[in-house]
Amino acid sequence: MKNKSKIIYRILLVVFCVGFVVSVSVMVVDWLKQKGAQDRFEQLASQQTQESQTVEESSQDESQETESETETEVDILAQLGITIPEKNLDWEAIWKENEDIYAWIYIPNTVIDYPVLQHPTDDKYYLEYNLDGSKGRPGCIYSEGKYNTKDFSDFNTVLYGHNMRNGTMFADLHLFEDSTFFEENRYIYIYMPEKVLVYDIYGAYATNSKHILATYKTVSDGGKQKYIDHITGIRDMAAHFRKEVSITTTSNLLTLSTCVRGDYNKRYLLQGVLINDEF
Repeated sequence: MKNKSKIIYRILLVVFCVGFVVSVSVMVVDWLKQKGAQDRFEQLASQQTQESQTVEESSQDESQETESETETEVDILAQLGITIPEKNLDWEAIWKENEDIYAWIYIPNTVIDYPVLQHPTDDKYYLEYNLDGSKGRPGCIYSEGKYNTKDFSDFNTVLYGHNMRNGTMFADLHLFEDSTFFEENRYIYIYMPEKVLVYDIYGAYATNSKHILATYKTVSDGGKQKYIDHITGIRDMAAHFRKEVSITTTSNLLTLSTCVRGDYNKRYLLQGVLINDEF
């Protein structure tokens, strides 16, 4: 019996060791894949910075018509004392990286400095797939074509991103849980090939995991008002809102959504109101 017990023990020990090695190997592979995907994001962002000088030099030859088109939005931002951070993006190079990229999001004092994508047929594709088409985390920052156009003209454009444990993607949305950080950082910048959109951050709060755009039919003024009432009715002590920023049915909202670690039934949202353009 003792010999039989020893054999069983050894078999179990071998099985455990093999299982442990396999588990560690899977974790290492996943980590390397995530790191590689994040490194590519950083390389792409760095590439744009390096190329900005050349782009800036060539931009001096832009037509008078293009300059006149931006005068209005520049005047609006100047009156508010807002300066758009310099980010001369090479869109041709960006589209060669992935043709689904249609915008770039940047929030100062966070790591959020990423391309924004929308898959032409599968709204959940970039939840599980990376910039290069490989499957796995961290995925990409993306919107859903079923609910949002790519020109940000909708009443509420929702962008999704993972709350990565290494602090990348939309993990830094949780920085806005701190009241001081919320007060000191109030703008979201969306860079597009033809313009830059500036959003004044209105609120930061946790909410349920219901799909916002499917739950609130904001194609009508009644649906928009219902959603506005929902937001203004939030009474969570941990939520932050700027009372001086108003939301109406004619507003253009930007909602950034990520997970709340440890509670899969909640999402953390950062919301802004467009201030320098009209649709």
